Amino acid sequence: MPVALVVEDEPEFSAFVISAFERIGFNAFAIEYTGNNSEIVNQSSDAEVLFINLTAQGDELELAQVVLRQWPTIRLILLSAKMGSLHALPPVVFVRKPTTPAVLIAMIEHVALSANHLPGSGILH
Repeated sequence: MPVALVVEDEPEFSAFVISAFERIGFNAFAIEYTGNNSEIVNQSSDAEVLFINLTAQGDELELAQVVLRQWPTIRLILLSAKMGSLHALPPVVFVRKPTTPAVLIAMIEHVALSANHLPGSGILH
């Protein structure tokens, strides 16, 4: 079964994203971001999709860069209200805050199903 990792600190939001992945057949796990990039990179080795909710601190942006360098085949979904700092990333799926549950579900399904049907094909553009 494919794996998705969710980096999100709000338990309710994390549960929503996990259930969206599980609904389409993924094993999904929440990871609380503690600033330890290597821990998440190690856990990402089996993941096909990584969902990151970017905060104002920007540490998650660094995490995204580290994960993509280490595991370039992982599909990445970023949720953020700040677009300006994203120029440092390769193409990823970006969802701008505020958003709706329907948009999040649609993006998760699009990326996850693409990852599931096109293993190892690289980052979704």
